[in-house]
Amino acid sequence: MRRVFCLILLLPAAFFVGRTPAGAEPRAPKPTPVGKTVLGVLPLPEGERGARRSSDELVNRLETRVDRLEAELREIRALIAELRRTRTQQPERSLIPPPAVPSKLVRDYQFAKTLADTTNQGPVLTALNGSVATASYEFAAGNGLRLDHTGVTDHYTLELTFRLDEVEGWRKIVDFRGREEDAGLYVYEGQLQFYGHETGGRIEPGKDYQIRLERDRTTRAVRASINGVPALQFVDTEGTAVFAGGVGYFFIDDTSTDGAEASGGSLKRLRIWDGPQR
Repeated sequence: MRRVFCLILLLPAAFFVGRTPAGAEPRAPKPTPVGKTVLGVLPLPEGERGARRSSDELVNRLETRVDRLEAELREIRALIAELRRTRTQQPERSLIPPPAVPSKLVRDYQFAKTLADTTNQGPVLTALNGSVATASYEFAAGNGLRLDHTGVTDHYTLELTFRLDEVEGWRKIVDFRGREEDAGLYVYEGQLQFYGHETGGRIEPGKDYQIRLERDRTTRAVRASINGVPALQFVDTEGTAVFAGGVGYFFIDDTSTDGAEASGGSLKRLRIWDGPQR
């Protein structure tokens, strides 16, 4: 009986659930909150959706570029590894410079009753009023020699074995400029001097001396020695120690000083190499 009574009480409530009372307007459905979808996800405005697409495209391009750069980097690393492998297989280059090529003797005049070159490479010397003895060329002041083709110009070693009668004042030994200039190798007041540069060593009258004069084409360095002892050196920036036209004059002065700066003496040997002696 109690169960029947409860059902009678619940029936009206169940009957009216979801119904609109008579005379009342229908209830509108509850609106979805602004900015939310049914699933509760906030949609991007149209402008922001376009920006996201642009950003995604930029990221894709950058990733593609990174992939390309990484591929190039791998290639560079492989090349470096190959170069290192090749370098280790090659013998190391020696730090010791190669030996210098010895200079070649191109003229050798020994004056054995002749003015001919014993190497048979150069011309016969021209005597300027001197005379050939048994093993020397004898000359008075101003009566030296001319060599029309020295075989060298600006890179050489010149060696003279000689004796002078006078050493005071200026006494010319070698003229390089066709006797047109005062420049050249002299004995000045008993010392060796290249005109316009320093003096060095001692030369005495009546004694035999061996003088070597060297010039280097690359450095333009000029060096002179007396009997193997260094006497003077300088840098020939003006080319005054260059044989003009390959012609050389010995023991005769230039015409610019009237040929007065010379001495008589004796020349026993004249040799020329095609480079400095190392």
